[in-house]
Amino acid sequence: MSRNKKHDTRTISSMRVVLLLLVAIVLGGGVWAKTSDRSSREKARYYYLEGLVMNAQGKQAEAHELFKRAIEIDSTYAEAQEAYSGGVLMSQNSTMEDLVAAAERLRVIADKYPDDLGESRYYAYVAFQLGKRDETFRIYRRLIEKSPENTDLLLALNEFYAKSDSLQQAFDCLVEYERIEGRSIQTGYRKILYKLGLGDTIAVMAEIDSLIANDRNSAAPWMIKGDVLNYLNMQDSVLPSFLKAEELEPDNGEVKVSLAEYYQGVGDSVACDNKMYEALMCDNFNLEMKVKILADYLQKLIADQSSSDRGNQLFDVLREQYPHEPLVLEFAARFNAAIGDIEEAIEVISYAIDMSPENEPYRILKQRCLLTVDRYSEVIDEYNASKEYMEPSGDMMYLVGTTYVLLEDYDSAVGIYTQLIRDINPELPLQEMMVDNSQLASLPYEDLMAVSQYYMSLGDVYNTSDNNDLALAAYENSLRAFPENTMTMNNYAYLLSKMNRDLDKAESMIAKALEQEPENVSFLDTYAWVLFVKGDYEAALPYQIKAVELSTEDSSSEVWHHMGDIYFFNKKVDEAVDAWVKALELEPDNELLQRKVKQKTYFEK
Repeated sequence: MSRNKKHDTRTISSMRVVLLLLVAIVLGGGVWAKTSDRSSREKARYYYLEGLVMNAQGKQAEAHELFKRAIEIDSTYAEAQEAYSGGVLMSQNSTMEDLVAAAERLRVIADKYPDDLGESRYYAYVAFQLGKRDETFRIYRRLIEKSPENTDLLLALNEFYAKSDSLQQAFDCLVEYERIEGRSIQTGYRKILYKLGLGDTIAVMAEIDSLIANDRNSAAPWMIKGDVLNYLNMQDSVLPSFLKAEELEPDNGEVKVSLAEYYQGVGDSVACDNKMYEALMCDNFNLEMKVKILADYLQKLIADQSSSDRGNQLFDVLREQYPHEPLVLEFAARFNAAIGDIEEAIEVISYAIDMSPENEPYRILKQRCLLTVDRYSEVIDEYNASKEYMEPSGDMMYLVGTTYVLLEDYDSAVGIYTQLIRDINPELPLQEMMVDNSQLASLPYEDLMAVSQYYMSLGDVYNTSDNNDLALAAYENSLRAFPENTMTMNNYAYLLSKMNRDLDKAESMIAKALEQEPENVSFLDTYAWVLFVKGDYEAALPYQIKAVELSTEDSSSEVWHHMGDIYFFNKKVDEAVDAWVKALELEPDNELLQRKVKQKTYFEK
C-alpha cells in the first residue's frame, strides 16, 4: 500500500525498503514498541518487512497477506496494523465489516500518536468516507488545538463541514482562518456561498461590501456582487455591478463574459455579441480559454436555434488571431457539424489533420462526419492512413467495425471486433460461450464495459448474417462481462423471439432492460414482439402502441410492421392494414408487406 502525506511519504521505493531493513538490523528491537513477548514481535517484524519488500515490488496482494500475518502474531504492532488497515481500505474485495475494522485499527493508532499529523489526518479522512463524521471533526479539532498556527488544518476542517452541510461551522472555520491569514477574495467568496446556503442575505450583502472595501480597485468583488444579485433575482442592480467591474478593469475578459451573459439573459443579442467579441480580444485569455468561452456561447445559440451567422462572425475573431491553429479548425468543424453543415465540417477538420496528422481525435471526428453522410469507404481510408502516424485506439477501431457492418462486409467487421476482444484479453473465447467468469475476474471495470460492448457488436453481426448460434454465444458473453448491458438484453431477447426459443428467458431479459429505460422504442418493440410470439397478443398491444407513439418521423419499418401484426391478432384488421401500409412506405421493396397489404391478412413468411 502507498499513500501520500504532507510530511511523510509512504510510497516506498526499493531503496527505501533497503534503508528500512538496514535500520531494523542495526537497531534491533529498540526501534519498535515494547511488547510482552519479544519472540512474537520478532516474528511479526519479519513478516512486516517482507510485506514492505512485496509492496515495493508492486505485489500488493502478497504484501497485504504478510501484513495480516504480522498482526495475527502481534496485534499490538502499530506499524503492521497501519499497513494492513490501509491495504484493506484499498482492496476492492473488502466487505463493509473489513473496512470498519480497518478504520478502528487506524483510530487506535491515531489516538496512540496524537502528535502524528499524517496518521491523524489519514484516519479522519477514512472515518469521513465511512460516515463517521463526528470522528473526523474530533480529530481535526484536536489537531487544531495542538497546532493553532497550522491554518491548513482549518481549511481542511472547513471542507469536511461543507461536505456535511454544516455551513455555519464551515463559515466559522473561514472566519478563524482569516483572523490569522487575513482576508482574501477566495475565502470571502466561499463565506458568501455558505451564507447563501443558510438563507442569510443580510450577511451575504455585508460580506460583499466588506470585500469591496478591502480591495476597492479590483473588479472581482463587483463581479461576485453581480452574480449574487442575479441569483437573488435583484435584476435592477446586476448591470451596475458588472459595469463597475468593467470600469475598474476594462481589459478583463472575465468581466466581458459576465456582461455578455447578462445581455443574453435580458434578450439583447447585439450587446451580447459585442461583449463576446471584446472578450475574445482580451489578452488575459489564452487560446484554450477563448475556445471554451466561444464553445459555451455557441452551444447556447444552437440550443436557442439562434442564427448561425452570429456564431460565424465570432469565429472570424479566432480565425484572424490564430489562422494556423488546429484547435481553432477542430472547433470550427464541430460547430459546422452541430449546425448540420457536415461537408464543411469534413473539409475544415481535414485541414487540421494536415497540420497535426498524429492527432487521433481529429481523425475520429472526421470519420464520424463521413459516416453521417454515408461516405463509408472514406472512413476505412482514413483509418488506414492513420496507421502511418499512430497505433489506432479501440475507439477508432470500433468505429471502423461499425462502418464495415454498414458496408455489409461482415467478415471484416468480425475481424475488428475479435481483435478488440483479443487486445483486452487474448484468452477470452470468440466463438463459444464462456464456461465461467474466471477470464473476466482480473479485468478492471472499464475493460469489462468495453468487452461487453464488443461481444454485443459481434453478436449483432452474427445475428445479421444468420449465424444464430454464434450470435447467442456472443450475447451471452456480453452479459457475462457486464450483466446490466440493456442493449445486449434487447438484442439477445429479440434473437430468441425470432428463433422461437427460450421465450421465458427472452421476456425476463427485455423486461429488465425496459425497467431501466421505459421509453426506449426499441425495447418496447422487442417486449411487445416477445409477448406476440408467446401468443399473448392482448398484453403485447399497449407496448407496441407506445413504441409507435414514441417513434420519431424516421422510425423503422419494423416497428410499424409489428404494429400491424399485433393489431391483426387482436382482431383489429383495419388498423393492422393501416400499420402495414405505413411500414411499406418506409420499406417499399418488402415483398411480405406487399402481400399483407394486398390481401389484407397476415402471412408468417
